[in-house]
Amino acid sequence: MTRDQLHGILGAAGPPGPRSPVTPGHRGPVPARQHRTPAGPPGQRGPGGVGPPATDADAAVRHGSGAQSSETTTVDGFDAVVDRKQGPDIALLYVTATRVDDRPAFSLRLRWGDREFVADQEIHLRRQRPLPAQLTLPAIVKAQEGFDGSYWRDTFVALRQWWIGQQYLMRWLREMMETNERPHLVVWDNTPFEIPWELAYSTAPAHTGWIGTFLTVSRWMSVLDGRDPEEYSAERRSVDGRLMVLHDPDFDNEANGFAKFEVSRRFKVMEELLGYLDERDVERFGTLLIRCHGTMGAEPATTTLGGLAMHRLDDYTGRAIREFGPLVILNACVSARTVFPTDNDGVVAHSFTEHFLRYGAAGVVSVVGEVDKLQSHDFVITLLNLSAKDDVALARQLQRHRQAYTAPLPQSSGGQSKEDEQTYRRFFHAHLFQYYGHPYTVLRTRRRPAGDAP
Repeated sequence: MTRDQLHGILGAAGPPGPRSPVTPGHRGPVPARQHRTPAGPPGQRGPGGVGPPATDADAAVRHGSGAQSSETTTVDGFDAVVDRKQGPDIALLYVTATRVDDRPAFSLRLRWGDREFVADQEIHLRRQRPLPAQLTLPAIVKAQEGFDGSYWRDTFVALRQWWIGQQYLMRWLREMMETNERPHLVVWDNTPFEIPWELAYSTAPAHTGWIGTFLTVSRWMSVLDGRDPEEYSAERRSVDGRLMVLHDPDFDNEANGFAKFEVSRRFKVMEELLGYLDERDVERFGTLLIRCHGTMGAEPATTTLGGLAMHRLDDYTGRAIREFGPLVILNACVSARTVFPTDNDGVVAHSFTEHFLRYGAAGVVSVVGEVDKLQSHDFVITLLNLSAKDDVALARQLQRHRQAYTAPLPQSSGGQSKEDEQTYRRFFHAHLFQYYGHPYTVLRTRRRPAGDAP
């Protein structure tokens, strides 16, 4: 990547908007279904307590459970979900898409213990623009061809610089990082911006680096299961059992380390797997591994998993998934990416991850870009081997995975070598894995009995 290309990426978001006072009660544009009438404490209708207007120096901070500002951006049920499901050591970051100055932006709301941080005023939103499209993880791993020898390093630097500019979130994260009670971070992001929250960068003196290596990061999303999609929260689960596998024939040349954990039947075709899962007499399993190709399109009909279009998953009920509540590992390129049809206002997204959560999965690990085949294989093998020995907390294992590929990074980004470039490349591919589920959900994998061939 050339210096001009790098400057172009860093400058794509545009400069921050002008400083201006915020008048109490004044709001920017309100997109349909995203900004709602602020709710007070659970059980109370209408606005909560009135706080001071936001200033350029700080985002609103509220203390005490349920305390809110009349300026707060909220959604129906948010407080009830947090109070009922969150727990004192879980920080829930809620991200919504909006617009200010006729440009896209995102608002932030973070609940952690008895504190609530809010950045949803115009003065905040002008600094909370979507990151340049070139710096989304799907674009980073796809665009490597055609660039010069410093592509991975230059992209690493550009992404770090973008995060350092997110001043409000960085301030909140610094406060979280400097406490002795390191929380679990849960990100509920229904925006189409593909922000890599696992790659948020902390500038806190004692904890400078990538947030996903310091904290566990779990994701939530709206699930279209007939309930209010804005009230989803993951349940804490203990997943236990053997492995059911769909394994694309294109991957048959890899060493097969899955067999010792598998149930008696293996699948190669998505329609056969999903049809079997709808039957009544299904062999019990604890983990469903789908290892195949994935492709991204502009809509569900052109986005595929194992050759099956996303909308075709609506033809099946996932009965066995609902009955057993397994972990689902979508070990396929772009399986975590979301599709927003043209008639969608941005609150709910379609994705393969959402479909399997809707089926009843205890959690889903999926991939947001075109992942390295060997790295994705090793990730699954490591998870299975560890969970065969003891319970493995999934959010914590994803954190360990990120740490393993972050530790070898060069101390300085000023140098350049082919080995350094490969280290940066592996670092980005390690962050393609996203975990959707509860931070405390654990996996225990059982081995196949001796002599019981799959």
